[in-house]
Amino acid sequence: MCSKMGTGLGEQTREHHDVEVVVRRCDQQQVYAGLSGESDLLALDPPEGTWRPWDGVPISAPAFQLQARSSSRQFDIFTEDIDDKHWHLRRDHRI
Repeated sequence: MCSKMGTGLGEQTREHHDVEVVVRRCDQQQVYAGLSGESDLLALDPPEGTWRPWDGVPISAPAFQLQARSSSRQFDIFTEDIDDKHWHLRRDHRI
């Protein structure tokens, strides 16, 4: 399944093969508990960008990306620093 990303001007700028979901970094255990029985779970280790099986051990910054894969779907899970009032941009925490 591919969704179309665009500029809002009626044109597609690139193919995008998955769905991206954001979760609070502190909620990784709930993600693992909810998906481990039905999906293959992977974690992306920076800076090399190597995917490895994810066993539910929380990933820490600078790592932020998990992936769930099954025969019928694939989606990326971005773990972000979110407190009760603010989401913080990973690349600039002032934002």
